[in-house]
Amino acid sequence: MLRTLTAQLDPLFKPRSIAVIGASSTPAKWGYRLMHLPLQSGFRGALYPVNPTEKSIMGIPACASVLDTRINT
Repeated sequence: MLRTLTAQLDPLFKPRSIAVIGASSTPAKWGYRLMHLPLQSGFRGALYPVNPTEKSIMGIPACASVLDTRINT
């Protein structure tokens, strides 16, 4: 059965997880804002900060690459 257009767009507008490429702990950077907004808005899905030089960002363990198995499971 064909899904409705609304159902097809759900992954875009209602994601279950978000990987933030270039996540940052520096408030002046976009990577910080992209991490902060989902946390501030009450996003309940998994949030994956991706930054090869940070161990954690905003208390969330950071992935060094999008190839990290924690993102791809």
